[in-house]
Amino acid sequence: MGYAAWFEEMLEELGCEIWIGHATAIRLFARRRQKNDWRNAGRILELLVRGDFPRIHRYSAESREVLQQLRYRQRLVKMGTMVVNSLLFMASSRRLSLRTQLKSRRGLERLQQLALPQPLPTQRDELCQLLLEPKTKVDKQIKQRTY
Repeated sequence: MGYAAWFEEMLEELGCEIWIGHATAIRLFARRRQKNDWRNAGRILELLVRGDFPRIHRYSAESREVLQQLRYRQRLVKMGTMVVNSLLFMASSRRLSLRTQLKSRRGLERLQQLALPQPLPTQRDELCQLLLEPKTKVDKQIKQRTY
């Protein structure tokens, strides 16, 4: 899909069938290694006329939406890992070991009681808030689309 997603979506809405060529396979049909736009256009036309045009697989619009949501969820998980690592570093730099306890109520209470210099208490509170926000909304949307 690349950078032309908006254009492809517009063509699909208009009812056009989209063919995207497999560049490496098209290049294999070239007799000469030297290339230019005229030769490439002629080669593509020739392949289309003969019915040998190598197309790449395109996911359906529904599949693309699910994949986009999965990518978004993966980014949320990555951000959650970064938050946990930041909080663990904050705690360990003050000689408080929380390892597996951080996501528990007791671990968060111990972290909240930790005396930190400014501006770390504000950052700790913001990171804890991010940690408590569930990803269930995205998970529910993905499950609804896949089943």
